[in-house]
Amino acid sequence: MGRTIEVLPGIEFSVMIDETEVHILGYFVDIYNREISSCCDGLEVARHERAVRIVKKLRALDLDVSMEEVAALSGRGTVGRLHIARVLLSRKYISNIQEAFVRYLGNGKSAFVPRKILSIAEATEVIRTAGGVAVWAHPGSAIRRAGLLRKLLDAGISGMEAYHPNHTPGITRDIMAAGEKFGLVCTGGSDFHFTEAMKADIGGVYIEYGAVVKLRELAGDI
Repeated sequence: MGRTIEVLPGIEFSVMIDETEVHILGYFVDIYNREISSCCDGLEVARHERAVRIVKKLRALDLDVSMEEVAALSGRGTVGRLHIARVLLSRKYISNIQEAFVRYLGNGKSAFVPRKILSIAEATEVIRTAGGVAVWAHPGSAIRRAGLLRKLLDAGISGMEAYHPNHTPGITRDIMAAGEKFGLVCTGGSDFHFTEAMKADIGGVYIEYGAVVKLRELAGDI
């Protein structure tokens, strides 16, 4: 008998809190919700415009990169810096994906362009509007910053990602303890992005199914 695969609708937003980038997951969102669709459409347009500006900067550095190549790699998906990095790699301007960010695409580097980003309030609100549950993705050592966690709690997060390839056992314990203290669901995932920089393959990080049950229950209460 074959295994049954359960697919959960979800989304991930980047937000800024006190100059710290935080990622917010939205589980069980209604993918047909008008508000979240409109929000994503606006962010997609902004990402494309950002990519165009990055390519222009790279060309000014005498790097032969075109938006046509970048768009071909992104296909029907949303274009991002990773696609640009892959073009740089294919043209042998860099020796690995990470080098693209260290030399050109990272914050403050020669081809860096800041992106449009949501506030924490905007992200959690649009997730709630779409019937979803907001979860703090891969908190890492930032979980030890009480002020940051408090702002996320005030914004309405309902969970935190405890199990992640970049988390040490100590960080995972801290997240689990904070989750128990504040009544949050502790989730997990491999966060796989199809690059050699990833530390875990798809399915490389496991959680108890009870976390899915809790998320579904919370989504049903919204």
